[in-house]
Amino acid sequence: MSELNNLMEIGLRNCKECEQIPMLGHLRHLKNLYLHGMSNVKSIGSSFYGIDKCSRSGNTITIFPALERLELVCMWKLTEWLEAELMPNATDNRRLSQLVLVFPRLEYVKIIMCMQLESAPSHFRCLKELEISQAHSELPLAKLPDDLHSLNALDILSIRDCPNLMAIPYPHESHDEQQLLLLGLSCLRELSIHLPISDVKSNKATRRRF
Repeated sequence: MSELNNLMEIGLRNCKECEQIPMLGHLRHLKNLYLHGMSNVKSIGSSFYGIDKCSRSGNTITIFPALERLELVCMWKLTEWLEAELMPNATDNRRLSQLVLVFPRLEYVKIIMCMQLESAPSHFRCLKELEISQAHSELPLAKLPDDLHSLNALDILSIRDCPNLMAIPYPHESHDEQQLLLLGLSCLRELSIHLPISDVKSNKATRRRF
């Protein structure tokens, strides 16, 4: 894969016989990654991140150092998208003290028609736009309650046709023109919006029940 190191965009489309996404996390210049129609992939995990091949600076390992846009579309059998974790190595105690930095520049994530997806990672600190559509399980959003409040760069949250989603919090602390689009959420009963302190007399979230 060394000949791919200078690629800035990769699109894997309709690779229906592929059961595993190739290792891409070490590509230093990759900015856009499109994974569409990979209908036999069931898991995104360690082989995707390629931690052992990623660049290091001191005790920090950086995965997908330049990635800005990531799309997962029509991955029918995808059930899990795992965190990037550094596995202990009995012969190298230094690994235990190393830090893993994932998606440090990722600004846009789209997850469309991944019907069976039940888990997703939480390392999206620079995210500006998140779009999720046609997810039958609410579990991919399970990490959002804790992490949305730390997404200070988030401008747009778009969630469409997720009929099993019951509740979702949404941060609104750092921008005046953040956008929220919720369509086709037939089970939604609670929406929490955190307003700028200047807009409210207390720090409590504005909560709307439907």
